[in-house]
Amino acid sequence: MIVDDSSLIISRLRRLLANAENVSRFSDAHDFEEGKFLFDQENPDVVLLDINLPAKSGLDLLIYIRQTHKETKIIMLTNEAASYYRKLSLSLGADYFVDKAYEFEKLPDILFNL
Repeated sequence: MIVDDSSLIISRLRRLLANAENVSRFSDAHDFEEGKFLFDQENPDVVLLDINLPAKSGLDLLIYIRQTHKETKIIMLTNEAASYYRKLSLSLGADYFVDKAYEFEKLPDILFNL
């Protein structure tokens, strides 16, 4: 599942991961509420989650997912790459933290190794 408010990023992610061996399908959401609803409906194995979402933060969704589904793999995918956000995301239970500007292309390898 992809949760990002940018349709452009969602499209890039879909193209980047279209041929990944262990990715069978995608669903996407653009904000916290839509992401929470979709997560509860689909219970995905992996969530690609942006920090900056409209209304509520992706960190809020990270906390929600960790409280209910500890086995779900969560990859924070964000432009908020300051070490503060990296440390905070990992301390809240993210499995990976990826800087959109410099590490975007690493996603297929990260997913392959989950």
